[in-house]
Amino acid sequence: MAHYRRLLIRLYGFYVPFEMAADLAGERTAWLQADLRALGVDPSGGAANLCPYIPIPRTPEARLGALYVVEGSALGGRELARNLSALLGPDAVSGRRFFIGRGAGTGVAWRSYLARLEAYGADSEARPRITHAALETFAVFERWMAGWSGVTHD
Repeated sequence: MAHYRRLLIRLYGFYVPFEMAADLAGERTAWLQADLRALGVDPSGGAANLCPYIPIPRTPEARLGALYVVEGSALGGRELARNLSALLGPDAVSGRRFFIGRGAGTGVAWRSYLARLEAYGADSEARPRITHAALETFAVFERWMAGWSGVTHD
């Protein structure tokens, strides 16, 4: 459970500044806050460091590229949520709200995202900007998560 809490704290540290930079409503941040509180962690109490190097998507293409990372990861999150039953209980939503995400609406949201992405597909100038933003966001997420470890070294 301690490792899982640390993982959620690290994810929170990414999503708070990411959602602010991308001018999003903060639903993933809210889900993480709910999970952390359910697990006895006050995210506003200084438990989480915030990622200081989130790229700011300044254009619609950059925002679309950055969203590729979080919208795509939501698909895998649903599978992770199912695998948390041994830790949290088979019917518990509390503690895994972030990974449940939009639930059945996750696929709908992904298809909606893909439709927006396709709308830019014909624009040969937009594609590299979208791709660059997605790769940049992946790199920042990877760098940030490399600072977390579920394994303690005594």
